Amino acid sequence: MSKPDKILALNPGTKETGFALFEDGELIDWGVWTFKPKKRRDSVKRALLKIIKRNKPNALVIEKPHLIHQKGSSKFNAVFGGLKRTAEEHKLTMHELDPQEVRETICQEGRATRVKIAKRITKRYLFLKRYLPQNKPVFDFRVLKQYLPRDKPILYLSHKEKYWLRMFDAIALGIAFIKMSPLVKS
Repeated sequence: MSKPDKILALNPGTKETGFALFEDGELIDWGVWTFKPKKRRDSVKRALLKIIKRNKPNALVIEKPHLIHQKGSSKFNAVFGGLKRTAEEHKLTMHELDPQEVRETICQEGRATRVKIAKRITKRYLFLKRYLPQNKPVFDFRVLKQYLPRDKPILYLSHKEKYWLRMFDAIALGIAFIKMSPLVKS
């Protein structure tokens, strides 16, 4: 089996999909695709085909879907199934990584939050720091202070901050795959 030199990592979702492209172990492209609800299936395929034609990756890395997605979300299953079919049609080797393995590889702990993973990634890729959540509350905490438990801080993220976490998740998938695979140049 030959070494994949171009790896496309995707963090699929029903509204947005984070992507990261690695060449010879280095991050070369990243972002988030946003889909309109009625054209979701076609939009996912179009976005994937565009990056396949432009960059010619030979491996696709996707996070294993959670059990709830496998059984309950027809929208997610349509997106995920479309990604898998497109990968097969273009002869990309597909790898599904367990989310806990990814967290352990990136942060050395299986219960790391998405924000903690994003912060760890920005230590390696400083130019991504501007996409990090700013931990600014969406509303005034003083109003709720009396109702919040003292020992559990609550982090409220805006939609924009959650949006970019999809990209960080895709980057984490790519990094984890590179670190875990003896076949990949690093």
